Amino acid sequence: RALLRHLSRFLATFGYETTQVADCQRAAGIADSLSADLLLIDADSDFTAALALCRTVCERDRQSGHYVLLMADENSPDKLLEAVEAGADDFLAKPVVYGEVLMRLRAGARAVEFQRRTRQQRRREPVTGLLTRAAFQARLQAAGVSRASRNGQIACLSIDVDFVDLLARQFGRQVEQNLLGELGRLLDRVCDNDRAELAHFGDGQFAVLLPGVPGQEALRWAEDVRREIAALEFRAGETKLALTVSIGVGSAESVTASPEAVFEK
Repeated sequence: RALLRHLSRFLATFGYETTQVADCQRAAGIADSLSADLLLIDADSDFTAALALCRTVCERDRQSGHYVLLMADENSPDKLLEAVEAGADDFLAKPVVYGEVLMRLRAGARAVEFQRRTRQQRRREPVTGLLTRAAFQARLQAAGVSRASRNGQIACLSIDVDFVDLLARQFGRQVEQNLLGELGRLLDRVCDNDRAELAHFGDGQFAVLLPGVPGQEALRWAEDVRREIAALEFRAGETKLALTVSIGVGSAESVTASPEAVFEK
């Protein structure tokens, strides 16, 4: 614990926000609830428990992007192989050199950011199956060209799940993703516009593009969606949950306003 305290203070001076957890069984849940990017695991006291934590983190949510750095006295080839197979991304032998820890974490941060950008470039977001932000932006641009040729109307909606961070902290990241997946399927089902485009930007933020729909009709659609979601009953194990959403509606009825500008409003 002394090592963890010293490392925490050291890393804080370089801008890292750290949370110390002494119990491996609690660490995975806390890492998920905090959406931690980097996990620095001290495997010295119980190497087997540390490997179990690595496996739990990797199996629970493969989309989380956790980068796992394992610290241990054992640096034999067999131990290294076990750590890698358990999901560790890097291995740091003791005694710990603080400068080396900092360099390894910086490398891990770059890897996490690369993975995050790669996920953003996908056309479909894995949790909900809806469009990603990048794909939605491309559809916005295409809609702008189409509107210019038809002088048509268009509406854009931003839908935010209320208190989504609290949901993750209380019930875990997997429960949060299950609920977001259900919500994405519901939006896809209630959207009866054949040309509508739906997206999930992550963190409970959804977007909807409704070509050919005037502003007042989009407002009515948004209110119907809000009421339907509020009336639904979601479950986290045996716990019943009610979700609410906040919806912003923007519309353009002339070609002078681009869909991108309407959505940003």
